[in-house]
Amino acid sequence: MRSGLLSAAHASPSRSLTPHARLSSRQVSLLARLADPESVTTVELPLEVSELSEVVIAADRHGVMPIVARNLAAAHFTRGSLFGEAARILDAHHDQLTVAVGQSMLLDHHAKRITDCFTAHGIVAEIVKGPGFADRLYRDRGDRQYTDIDFLVAPHALDEANRVMPGVGFHRPQKAWDNSNRDCEYKWFLEGNRSILVELHGSLVHARALRRCIPFGHAELLAARGEGNHVAIADLIVATIHASCGHKLHRLNMLVDVLQAARRIAATDEDALNLAVDRLGARLEMGVTLGVASDLFGDERVRTLAARFSNRWAVTLGRRLVTAEAVLAAQSGAGKVSRIRRHMFRQLQQVRIARP
Repeated sequence: MRSGLLSAAHASPSRSLTPHARLSSRQVSLLARLADPESVTTVELPLEVSELSEVVIAADRHGVMPIVARNLAAAHFTRGSLFGEAARILDAHHDQLTVAVGQSMLLDHHAKRITDCFTAHGIVAEIVKGPGFADRLYRDRGDRQYTDIDFLVAPHALDEANRVMPGVGFHRPQKAWDNSNRDCEYKWFLEGNRSILVELHGSLVHARALRRCIPFGHAELLAARGEGNHVAIADLIVATIHASCGHKLHRLNMLVDVLQAARRIAATDEDALNLAVDRLGARLEMGVTLGVASDLFGDERVRTLAARFSNRWAVTLGRRLVTAEAVLAAQSGAGKVSRIRRHMFRQLQQVRIARP
């Protein structure tokens, strides 16, 4: 039973579940408010049960159920207001909470073991996203669940990092066709427990063509922090690169990371952020991603930062392609149009004249 819960708790919604219904503008607004970890106003729930049920199903597909469930509870929501699949999703979420916490503790334990091993072998690598985002960006750590540990490894240390992983009890499945070298991403599973996954990245940008335009490896992570070691700036840049380059802005949970990271950029650090983004050539990604997050969540801090990166023709075009509706439609039955829009944005990213 426990292994079944583990599998369910850590299945990828975008791969394992059917698309959700297309949301109305009212439902899009409700989902965005429920998915905001720092929503301070009472969320007004719709009178129609079917409306809310569709929103809960969409929240599950977009990886934001921990936040949505907590905000529903704060709005004095009762489970009996849902029916069918939505009711099953909420029940499963509550059942899996303890398992998810235990899984995070296991991942953190093995992350420390691997970090100690890397240090002992002089391997230059850092954990990105996952536990760092949960600790630094979210008031309630449980809002940011993670299903693996991501190490960003310096290119010269990748071979050695992969070589020592079996010594800490991890293995890589043998495949007839292995794209790890092409994608600069190596997946390692704990022997005897495939729910413990560690990924070693040479770059957070896995698409080779895009990586030529905007690489993001360990050196770029250091450049994002700058001389002042601006961790908050680096978190925002990593969240943006992950959403727009590592993926194609296809799930809401990635934009929640962007929202939370942007909220932690002090006004006095805006110039440093601007310089870091220009050094990395990521003005297009920052402008589009912050713009979509601003449209979705209506946060004034995000809107202010988005305005700093909006004065480029490529950003204007990117914003027309990747709208808030396109992001939320990515996991819905209307996903075809969303996919076309987001693929067109990927083509724009790969056009060098789109970059300053």
